Amino acid sequence: MEEKTKSETLRIFQVEPLGRGGIAHYSYCLNCALLKAGATPTLITANDYELRTEAAFEVLELFRLRKTLINRLGLKKVGKLFKGLSLVSGLFPIRKKIKTDMPDVIHFQGSLPFADWLFSRFIFKYGQKRGIKILYTAHNVLPHEQKPIHNKIYSYIYKQADAIIVHSKENGEDLAQFEPEHKPAHVVPHGDYTFLNKEGTVKREQAREKFGIEPQEKVILFFGAIRPYKGLDNLINACGSISDDAAFKILIVGNPLEDFAKYDRLIEKNGLADKVIKVLEYVPTNQISEFFVASDMLVLPYKETYQRGVI
Repeated sequence: MEEKTKSETLRIFQVEPLGRGGIAHYSYCLNCALLKAGATPTLITANDYELRTEAAFEVLELFRLRKTLINRLGLKKVGKLFKGLSLVSGLFPIRKKIKTDMPDVIHFQGSLPFADWLFSRFIFKYGQKRGIKILYTAHNVLPHEQKPIHNKIYSYIYKQADAIIVHSKENGEDLAQFEPEHKPAHVVPHGDYTFLNKEGTVKREQAREKFGIEPQEKVILFFGAIRPYKGLDNLINACGSISDDAAFKILIVGNPLEDFAKYDRLIEKNGLADKVIKVLEYVPTNQISEFFVASDMLVLPYKETYQRGVI
């Protein structure tokens, strides 16, 4: 790639198909930093992108099926099908945009095995044939809930990308062991999410009153999507050993991506029914800070992890 002149800026397409959640927040912060550094970033994302009004960069909502049939009709059982269709629906508009705009770099934020495979199969080479560099950020070298097919999917993805970003030296070592044929990854530490800090807009007393927390109670916060590897069962069992006289609450906040009934059973078994406050849903960005303001400590009892935006 020829070196840019001073009058030109690096044009970057960043692809993040979910439009909300930790990786969407990460992509937002990265695009803000790229814009500040003088680049011209464009975010390609979902049609209900939650940071649309805050973005100072170009946003193209090309993944367009979510929040239509699923949310209007409540079709939860076919949610995965519609998510897959949404991902497929974005492929051709992305290719068209690549052809007309010819960015210098297309940066994919790894998040979903099916999405990552689709992009590597139908977008990577399409861009590379036009002289565009393909950058892939491996937020997880392999998915947490790993299946045998994932080894083949990600081996293919890593071989196709021109460069790979990981967030720590350990991630790079894992990647080198998993896919030794690819050149070494670039280690770029995870950025911060200070844009979510609304401290001052919500008072501690107000937040605690909203959740029914008494002034003398200490609050333990568990925050983020609820999945097996995050160890919520460990937290519940550990809190079960705390004295009954202790004044505390466990604030469990996040969208369950598994059956929460097993955790309810653990809560009852440990005698914590009156100690637990549950907010089992996705929390919009403008409401996140009130949970942290209300709490005394954040506990993340993960059984395994790479790095976490929650931290």
